[in-house]
Amino acid sequence: MHNYLDVLANFFPLLESKDNKATLYKLFIRTLVHEWEAADPKEIRGLAWIMKSTRNWIAHNSNLFNELDERMVAYLFIINMRVMFDFDDAVQPYEKILLDLFAEDALLEKTFETQNKTQKVNGFILLARLIVILEYRLRGKYSGFL
Repeated sequence: MHNYLDVLANFFPLLESKDNKATLYKLFIRTLVHEWEAADPKEIRGLAWIMKSTRNWIAHNSNLFNELDERMVAYLFIINMRVMFDFDDAVQPYEKILLDLFAEDALLEKTFETQNKTQKVNGFILLARLIVILEYRLRGKYSGFL
């Protein structure tokens, strides 16, 4: 696991390059989800399905990931770290930094609570919806906030 984290930590260059950012992001996501190849589908629960599906999509239909941006990379990174390390509900320091990428699209707390109550009826439906939205967003057919 330490080797995996070392690879991720050293993946990006120290200076931001304007050229081929999408290619760099695609390689990063491929590296991030590589560990999910060995995951037994019978053992996968909750948000882990997003990572397993992303692994399958990038391995079998890599064109879906040609237009990755910082927000999608941050979203997948946050989910991956949460699932792999089983954090508690508290927002982690690195998550605060990454979540700033979504600040302009963030819902007001009351709006989120209302939507969350109606969508919590069946967690699987919510997860399925997130996966569909992720797929549409990767194909450029969805521009809303995840």
